[in-house]
Formats: sequence, structure tokens, C-alpha cells
Amino acid sequence: MAGAIVTSIRIENDTDVAYVRRTARIVSKSAGTKPRDQARFATAVSEIARNALQYAKNGVAEFSFAFDERTIDLVAKVSDDGPGIERIPDEEDDIVRHRPGLGIAGSRKLVDAFDIKSGRGGTVATLKVHLGAGAREQLDVYLERAKEALGLSAQFSPMEELAEQNRALREAFAQQEFLMRELHHRTKNNLALIGSLATIQARKVQSQEARDELEKLAHRIRAFSSAHTYLHRAEDVTKIELKDHLDQLIGMLSDAFNKENVAIVSDVEGALVESETALDLGLIVNELITNAAKHAHRGAGQHSTVTVRTRTQGRKLLLSVFDDGPGLPNAEEVLRNSNSLGWRVIESSARKQKASVLIDGSNGLRVDFELDIA
Repeated sequence: MAGAIVTSIRIENDTDVAYVRRTARIVSKSAGTKPRDQARFATAVSEIARNALQYAKNGVAEFSFAFDERTIDLVAKVSDDGPGIERIPDEEDDIVRHRPGLGIAGSRKLVDAFDIKSGRGGTVATLKVHLGAGAREQLDVYLERAKEALGLSAQFSPMEELAEQNRALREAFAQQEFLMRELHHRTKNNLALIGSLATIQARKVQSQEARDELEKLAHRIRAFSSAHTYLHRAEDVTKIELKDHLDQLIGMLSDAFNKENVAIVSDVEGALVESETALDLGLIVNELITNAAKHAHRGAGQHSTVTVRTRTQGRKLLLSVFDDGPGLPNAEEVLRNSNSLGWRVIESSARKQKASVLIDGSNGLRVDFELDIA
């Protein structure tokens, strides 16, 4: 493997860590990477440099370009002669809960390749960004650009670097937000098409059982589509106003079950939740309403009511779905032993959200969920 060193930096204080970050950003930019990737690489390298300073009291950051079989990588190697790391975190470590900052586990996720070796003689971390295929001569072009860019910015100012870092992060966030909106828009359209196909097919089949299953499938698809519709329009593409989402879903289900004399009442409080949480709760509500429309009906000419209620208590969200039907003896045992796809969807969604579930079939069927939303 051929390589070309751009520069190396001695890490002895906080200013040096900021200098490492600046260098990582400039060298990455000189290789034509996107602003988002520049920010990710600079963040990862500076985090490892900060670890070297904190735990080993010093270190060295070396930047280079590497060429191997027509592939070029940007490489940052951070080494120290500290006491070593007793346990190296892997990708599964909870980087938020156990330590401030990204640390090793978080930095690993920001680059294309990450390797770390540690022992009593010190630690060496190697971080790589794949620049793509190219001829050996392209490496020399990147090297010349990087050295020229570093030379033009020789008058280093931590405040200027902070301002540039914030600008790059804003650009990266704006780009990510645009891509997320586009993703939700396309997902919404695709789900709407699939749901329509399921509905059309349901009208064509002769078997009532097959028709019912296709209609249930269409309802599940619309539960997903509802959340993506909201996220496409929302200011924050990571959060959903739960009341708007569930009210929209309940409205669609009310139209679907109106002919069956089933009224659906929404008693949902406003709460901003993660998009994944909203998706899971939407699926739960969809399944329970569909189940109630089928089993809680009082008979010909009689009306049934299904209520969806949410309440927030501090960091807890309480979701209840209940009907005024005949109930279900031994409801918890019956449902948990059921082979129903709908109940498996409910259990899976509740498990993902680490929600507790209480079931009562003594006076209609009532299912309560409690989960953290903060």
C-alpha cells in the first residue's frame, strides 16, 4: 500500500485538540468530501485526540493519504504512550448513557473504517474515510491540495475554527433534513400505492376471509403512511406530534368502519414523541381498533364505541384503547397465547418501546400501555 503523509500534530493541550480538528476538516475538504463527511471525520478524529490528551496526557495525530489497488483513503492515526485501554468499547456500547462525548464507540460510527490497538505501551487508533477509486496520481493531487490549504490557513484561531465548525454542522444538518424529508415523501407515496393495491385486490377476491385479511393489511399500511405524511410536512423530521398523528389515523379508520356502526372516539393529549415511537403507537392503535371493530360489535342495528386515550405524566406516556363490547374472559391469557398476527404486531411494537402492557377483559376489552417518551 502506497501512502503520503500530509502533516503530524503533537497533542499536549486543548488548543492542540482544536488544531487537530481544524486539520482534519481542511484535509478532508481538500479531498472533495461533502460538508457532512468533513464534519463527521473532524469530530471523530478530534474526539480520539481528546481521549489521548485526557488519559495519556499527550499524543500525536498524523494525517495521510493511502492508495491500495486503485482505492484512495484519507487516514488519521492518533497514537499515545499512555497506560493503554483495559476494555475497548465496540459498536454496541451505549455512548450516551455511560460517558460524556462520543468516545471510542461513537467515533467508530462516524468513519468508514476504524481500528484501535492498545496495550501497556500505549494506544494507536486509525480512522479512515474512503475517497473512492482513483489512479495513484490522484493521491499526489490530494496531497498537494491539502498542503496548500493548510498553508493558506496557517494563522490558526480557535474561534475561527469554532465558527467554521458550526457553519459546517449547519450545512450538514440542512442537507440531512432535506434528504429525510425526501425519504419520508417517497415512502409515503410508495405506501399509499401499496395500500391502494391491497384495497383493490380485496374488492376482487371471492373469499370473505381473504378480503378481511387484505383490508387489515391496507389498514396497517395506512398506519405507516400516516406517520410519513406527517414527517414530510413537519418542521422537525425526527419528532411527531402524537395527537395529530393518531387523530389522522383514527379519522381514516372511522371512515373505514363507519358502515359497521363502530364509532371511534379520540381523547388524545398533545405530546411530541420520536418518529419511531409514533410509528409503533400508530400500529398498536390500528390493530386494537381493527380488533374491536370485529369482536366488540353488539349485533345488528347496535352501535359500538372504541376509545383511544393518551395522558402524559412527567416522562411517562399512558396509552389506553378500550371498547364497550362484551369483553373477553381470561383476556390476558387468551391474547398472549393467540396466534393472531395483529396481537404479535402489538407485542412487537410494545417491546420495541419497552412499554408495559396491562389487559382487562372484564368490561369490554381494555389494553393499557405505559412507556417513556423523554
